[in-house]
Formats: sequence, C-alpha cells, structure tokens
Amino acid sequence: MNIPIEFFEILMKIRALWNVPFRILESFVRILSKITGKFRPISYVAIFKRIRGIEVKKMMDEISRCNINKENLFIIID
Repeated sequence: MNIPIEFFEILMKIRALWNVPFRILESFVRILSKITGKFRPISYVAIFKRIRGIEVKKMMDEISRCNINKENLFIIID
C-alpha cells in the first residue's frame, strides 16, 4: 500500500513542533504500523526523502486558506 503524502505532512509537523529526529520518527512509524497493520514500516531515509520532497508552496497555500489573523502571522522556512 502506498502511504499518502498527508501522513508525511503529519510527520513533518511532529518533527517541526518538537524537534524530533528522523530515527525517532522511524520508531514512531514502526510502532504505528504494528498497532494498525495498515502499512509497512518505513526507514528513516525514506521518511527524510518524502518530508524533504513536500513542496513549501503547498503548505503556504494551506496556511493562507486558514482563518488566521494574517497581521500577526510569521512564517519561518529553514
């Protein structure tokens, strides 16, 4: 089964919020895989490549569609 990009967007947000290393994300996905049985575990290299492949423009479009007070919105891209 092919894992949807939204799953990697969630992993990316977890990584950004709590500064989680890719190896820890790999463990998280492995445990989630055992619990759900819906997908196979993914290596940290695959997680890294998929997260790095997410387009920033898509994320920015998502933010602009939200009902956020744009006067106080700061976006930092690393």
